[in-house]
Amino acid sequence: TPIPLTAKLPVLPCYGGESIVRRLFEPLGYAIDLQQHPLDENFTDWGDSPYFTVKLQQTVTLQTLLSHLYVLIPVLDADKHYWIGDDEVEKLLRHGDTWLASHPEQKLIARRYLKRQGRLVRAALAQLAEEDSMDVDGDREIKEEQEAQIEKPLSLNEQRLATVVTTLKQVSANRILDLGCGEGKLLRELIRVC
Repeated sequence: TPIPLTAKLPVLPCYGGESIVRRLFEPLGYAIDLQQHPLDENFTDWGDSPYFTVKLQQTVTLQTLLSHLYVLIPVLDADKHYWIGDDEVEKLLRHGDTWLASHPEQKLIARRYLKRQGRLVRAALAQLAEEDSMDVDGDREIKEEQEAQIEKPLSLNEQRLATVVTTLKQVSANRILDLGCGEGKLLRELIRVC
Protein backbone atom coordinates (compact mmCIF):
# COMPACT_ATOMS: atom_id res chain seq x y z
CA THR A 1 0.00 0.00 0.00
CA PRO A 2 1.39 3.45 -0.84
CA ILE A 3 2.14 5.43 2.32
CA PRO A 4 3.88 8.79 2.88
CA LEU A 5 7.59 7.95 3.08
CA THR A 6 10.74 9.99 3.65
CA ALA A 7 14.23 8.78 2.85
CA LYS A 8 17.12 10.83 4.21
CA LEU A 9 20.59 10.08 2.87
CA PRO A 10 23.03 12.09 5.03
CA VAL A 11 26.10 11.82 2.78
CA LEU A 12 25.47 10.89 -0.83
CA PRO A 13 27.97 11.39 -3.66
CA CYS A 14 26.14 13.16 -6.49
CA TYR A 15 28.50 13.52 -9.42
CA GLY A 16 26.71 16.00 -11.64
CA GLY A 17 25.43 18.10 -8.74
CA GLU A 18 21.93 19.08 -7.77
CA SER A 19 20.60 18.98 -11.32
CA ILE A 20 21.29 15.26 -11.74
CA VAL A 21 19.51 14.44 -8.47
CA ARG A 22 16.49 16.35 -9.71
CA ARG A 23 16.66 14.75 -13.20
CA LEU A 24 16.62 11.29 -11.60
CA PHE A 25 14.06 11.67 -8.80
CA GLU A 26 11.61 14.39 -9.88
CA PRO A 27 10.19 12.35 -12.81
CA LEU A 28 9.38 9.67 -10.23
CA GLY A 29 7.29 12.18 -8.24
CA TYR A 30 9.61 12.90 -5.31
CA ALA A 31 9.78 16.16 -3.39
CA ILE A 32 13.51 16.76 -2.96
CA ASP A 33 15.46 18.72 -0.34
CA LEU A 34 19.21 19.02 -0.94
CA GLN A 35 22.11 20.40 1.03
CA GLN A 36 25.60 20.36 -0.50
CA HIS A 37 28.58 19.77 1.78
CA PRO A 38 31.75 21.90 1.56
CA LEU A 39 35.07 20.21 0.87
CA ASP A 40 36.26 21.39 4.28
CA GLU A 41 34.18 23.35 6.79
CA ASN A 42 37.32 25.14 8.02
CA PHE A 43 38.32 26.24 4.52
CA THR A 44 35.12 27.29 2.79
CA ASP A 45 37.07 29.02 0.01
CA TRP A 46 38.02 25.54 -1.24
CA GLY A 47 34.47 25.22 -2.55
CA ASP A 48 31.86 22.54 -2.41
CA SER A 49 32.30 18.78 -2.43
CA PRO A 50 30.29 16.39 -4.62
CA TYR A 51 28.52 15.18 -1.44
CA PHE A 52 24.96 16.12 -0.53
CA THR A 53 22.45 15.43 2.18
CA VAL A 54 19.39 14.33 0.21
CA LYS A 55 15.88 14.08 1.59
CA LEU A 56 13.23 12.45 -0.63
CA GLN A 57 9.51 12.46 0.12
CA GLN A 58 6.62 10.80 -1.67
CA THR A 59 3.59 8.62 -1.10
CA VAL A 60 4.71 5.25 -2.50
CA THR A 61 5.06 1.66 -1.43
CA LEU A 62 8.20 0.83 0.51
CA GLN A 63 9.16 -1.64 -2.24
CA THR A 64 8.98 1.14 -4.85
CA LEU A 65 11.11 3.51 -2.76
CA LEU A 66 13.72 0.82 -2.17
CA SER A 67 13.86 -0.14 -5.86
CA HIS A 68 14.41 3.53 -6.79
CA LEU A 69 17.21 3.86 -4.24
CA TYR A 70 18.79 0.52 -5.22
CA VAL A 71 19.16 1.67 -8.83
CA LEU A 72 19.71 5.41 -8.48
CA ILE A 73 22.27 5.60 -5.65
CA PRO A 74 24.95 3.86 -7.79
CA VAL A 75 23.91 6.14 -10.69
CA LEU A 76 24.57 9.22 -8.55
CA ASP A 77 27.85 7.76 -7.29
CA ALA A 78 28.75 7.05 -10.94
CA ASP A 79 31.06 4.24 -9.87
CA LYS A 80 30.09 0.76 -8.77
CA HIS A 81 32.87 -0.72 -6.71
CA TYR A 82 32.78 -4.27 -7.98
CA TRP A 83 32.95 -6.25 -11.20
CA ILE A 84 30.08 -5.55 -13.61
CA GLY A 85 28.74 -8.35 -15.83
CA ASP A 86 25.58 -9.58 -17.54
CA ASP A 87 23.91 -10.22 -14.19
CA GLU A 88 23.95 -6.46 -13.52
CA VAL A 89 21.75 -5.90 -16.59
CA GLU A 90 19.27 -8.38 -15.12
CA LYS A 91 19.41 -6.59 -11.73
CA LEU A 92 18.85 -3.20 -13.34
CA LEU A 93 15.84 -4.44 -15.29
CA ARG A 94 14.41 -6.36 -12.33
CA HIS A 95 14.62 -3.40 -9.95
CA GLY A 96 13.47 -0.94 -12.61
CA ASP A 97 10.75 -3.14 -14.05
CA THR A 98 7.82 -0.85 -13.23
CA TRP A 99 9.40 2.56 -13.86
CA LEU A 100 12.66 2.55 -15.82
CA ALA A 101 11.21 2.06 -19.32
CA SER A 102 9.22 5.30 -19.00
CA HIS A 103 11.90 7.34 -17.17
CA PRO A 104 13.15 10.25 -19.33
CA GLU A 105 16.75 9.62 -18.18
CA GLN A 106 16.80 5.85 -18.82
CA LYS A 107 19.91 6.12 -21.04
CA LEU A 108 21.85 8.04 -18.39
CA ILE A 109 20.69 5.59 -15.72
CA ALA A 110 21.72 2.53 -17.76
CA ARG A 111 25.06 4.06 -18.75
CA ARG A 112 26.08 4.98 -15.20
CA TYR A 113 24.61 1.90 -13.51
CA LEU A 114 26.52 -0.37 -15.88
CA LYS A 115 29.79 1.63 -15.62
CA ARG A 116 29.62 2.77 -19.26
CA GLN A 117 30.19 -0.74 -20.59
CA GLY A 118 28.74 -0.32 -24.07
CA ARG A 119 27.66 -3.92 -24.69
CA LEU A 120 25.81 -4.10 -21.37
CA VAL A 121 24.22 -0.67 -21.79
CA ARG A 122 23.00 -1.57 -25.29
CA ALA A 123 21.57 -4.86 -24.00
CA ALA A 124 19.70 -3.09 -21.18
CA LEU A 125 18.35 -0.35 -23.45
CA ALA A 126 17.28 -2.92 -26.05
CA GLN A 127 15.29 -4.82 -23.44
CA LEU A 128 13.74 -1.59 -22.16
CA ALA A 129 12.76 -0.61 -25.70
CA GLU A 130 11.29 -4.08 -26.22
CA GLU A 131 9.20 -3.76 -23.08
CA ASP A 132 8.14 -0.23 -24.01
CA SER A 133 7.22 -0.71 -27.66
CA MET A 134 7.89 -4.32 -28.76
CA ASP A 135 10.38 -3.13 -31.42
CA VAL A 136 10.63 -5.72 -34.21
CA ASP A 137 14.15 -4.64 -35.21
CA GLY A 138 15.28 -4.92 -31.59
CA ASP A 139 13.85 -8.44 -31.45
CA ARG A 140 15.77 -9.39 -34.58
CA GLU A 141 19.06 -8.04 -33.14
CA ILE A 142 18.54 -9.89 -29.86
CA LYS A 143 17.72 -13.14 -31.69
CA GLU A 144 20.79 -12.77 -33.89
CA GLU A 145 22.94 -12.19 -30.79
CA GLN A 146 21.44 -15.25 -29.10
CA GLU A 147 22.03 -17.38 -32.21
CA ALA A 148 25.64 -16.21 -32.36
CA GLN A 149 26.06 -17.27 -28.70
CA ILE A 150 24.61 -20.71 -29.44
CA GLU A 151 26.85 -21.20 -32.47
CA LYS A 152 29.97 -20.06 -30.61
CA PRO A 153 32.33 -22.99 -29.90
CA LEU A 154 32.77 -24.06 -26.28
CA SER A 155 35.92 -22.81 -24.61
CA LEU A 156 38.13 -25.15 -22.62
CA ASN A 157 36.84 -23.59 -19.40
CA GLU A 158 33.21 -24.19 -20.45
CA GLN A 159 34.06 -27.82 -21.24
CA ARG A 160 35.64 -28.20 -17.79
CA LEU A 161 32.58 -26.69 -16.11
CA ALA A 162 30.28 -29.04 -18.03
CA THR A 163 32.41 -32.02 -16.94
CA VAL A 164 32.31 -30.93 -13.29
CA VAL A 165 28.52 -30.44 -13.42
CA THR A 166 28.03 -33.86 -15.02
CA THR A 167 30.25 -35.55 -12.42
CA LEU A 168 28.45 -33.82 -9.53
CA LYS A 169 25.10 -34.99 -10.90
CA GLN A 170 26.37 -38.56 -11.29
CA VAL A 171 27.51 -38.75 -7.66
CA SER A 172 24.30 -37.03 -6.45
CA ALA A 173 26.21 -34.33 -4.56
CA ASN A 174 24.07 -32.57 -1.94
CA ARG A 175 26.50 -29.80 -1.02
CA ILE A 176 29.04 -27.94 -3.09
CA LEU A 177 31.71 -25.47 -2.02
CA ASP A 178 33.26 -23.39 -4.80
CA LEU A 179 36.45 -21.76 -3.52
CA GLY A 180 38.37 -19.28 -5.60
CA CYS A 181 38.53 -15.71 -6.75
CA GLY A 182 36.70 -16.14 -10.04
CA GLU A 183 33.29 -14.89 -11.07
CA GLY A 184 31.30 -17.83 -9.68
CA LYS A 185 30.73 -19.44 -13.08
CA LEU A 186 30.52 -22.96 -11.65
CA LEU A 187 27.85 -21.99 -9.13
CA ARG A 188 25.94 -20.08 -11.82
CA GLU A 189 26.01 -23.14 -14.05
CA LEU A 190 24.88 -25.41 -11.21
CA ILE A 191 21.99 -23.10 -10.38
CA ARG A 192 21.00 -22.97 -14.05
CA VAL A 193 20.88 -26.74 -14.56
CA CYS A 194 19.47 -27.77 -11.19
